[in-house]
Amino acid sequence: MNFLKMNEIDVLCEIIDMILSETNPADENETKSFLKDLSRGNDYEKRLLICIGIDLKNKLIDRKVVKKILDSIDYDACRECLHNNSCVRSNCPNYNITVQCKRRLEQYESASVNVLPFEGSVSDNSQQLNVRFARVMNAQVFTDFYYNKYNIDDNYLDNRRQLIDLIEDGKLKHFQMPNLAVPKDKRKLVWTVPIDDIYNVKKNLTNRNSKEELANEIVNRLGLMTNDEYYICIEYDSKFNETVFQPSHLSTKWTVEHFYVSYKKEDGFGRTRPKTGDEENLRMREKVHFEIKDNSKYKYNIEHLGIVSNSESRNTDNFFYESIERYLS
Repeated sequence: MNFLKMNEIDVLCEIIDMILSETNPADENETKSFLKDLSRGNDYEKRLLICIGIDLKNKLIDRKVVKKILDSIDYDACRECLHNNSCVRSNCPNYNITVQCKRRLEQYESASVNVLPFEGSVSDNSQQLNVRFARVMNAQVFTDFYYNKYNIDDNYLDNRRQLIDLIEDGKLKHFQMPNLAVPKDKRKLVWTVPIDDIYNVKKNLTNRNSKEELANEIVNRLGLMTNDEYYICIEYDSKFNETVFQPSHLSTKWTVEHFYVSYKKEDGFGRTRPKTGDEENLRMREKVHFEIKDNSKYKYNIEHLGIVSNSESRNTDNFFYESIERYLS
């Protein structure tokens, strides 16, 4: 069945019914009301609801985990909404007038960071996959929170340009460092892609030697929120031996802007949602793993991707429908 055979209200109602059936929440009326409010909320609220549906439908996370979250939400706080939303009329009993408010996302976020996000989820050992991974990062973030905090040479860098000079001089090969989550991420997760996927992007560029073209293409495909910035690629040690997971809606923070959409169970990898639209040929495979605090466990090669110059190029016109298509696929 595809989206053309079901209208958006029918799909959202189906997701709500499925979530309630799978989780059997302690207070079904409160939970149902909360899910209905998500279905009538802003883009992020609707997308959260759809991603919960994708993850449960594909058994990407244990339904007991979602039940624990739904049973932990402060529903009274969710009702303290600030902005009226327009009335949406339908015969569907799950779809009535409501209001929208960031508090619903905040409450779901607060409840979800206290659960084990990958209980019963799709996981692999990185060595058994025979896939080398890489991490794409803003150069200034790397300079401030990785190099300056943990480098063994006590060589403090004042700015990202000095970092790029070190990279281009070949001085950040086999660099030992902890592989931490971004600052203030309570989930302590690191997002990665197969390094071969990055090589394939470079191979298909019009100008393979253009770092600007490479950086723009990679950042677009990864769906990264960014300003005009230098970007680097952290190539993982071939001896990297950790458990890696297919991302779920519990892998990302729903109170900040992002392009995340869950993906069906297929090959153990999630798929990015590119900034310019969810085109299948632009998606990249993605995995997550828990941060690694030991700075001596692995060595990484730090490469300069280039400067992102089209950071405002984004398309969210069909985001809601693209998310529904992923649920129905």
